[in-house]
Amino acid sequence: MIGSDGVWDVMSSAEVCGFVNQYENKENCAEALVAECRIRWDEMNRLKKTNSRIGDLPYLKYGCDDITCVIAYLNFDL
Repeated sequence: MIGSDGVWDVMSSAEVCGFVNQYENKENCAEALVAECRIRWDEMNRLKKTNSRIGDLPYLKYGCDDITCVIAYLNFDL
């Protein structure tokens, strides 16, 4: 799996491997992984908003990075 930092900022490599391995529909796995990362970004932003202090600059604290991934399934017959 190749992914942009929008994936790696919210998921570890072990989490990504587990997600891909358990996902049965290979055709939609990349789309589902991006959707999961977006949910995690939204949750991270929600937590930042509730923990912010007066005087913080919200435009510097919140947002969503680009989230892109490509998954290649390789089959090796030994």
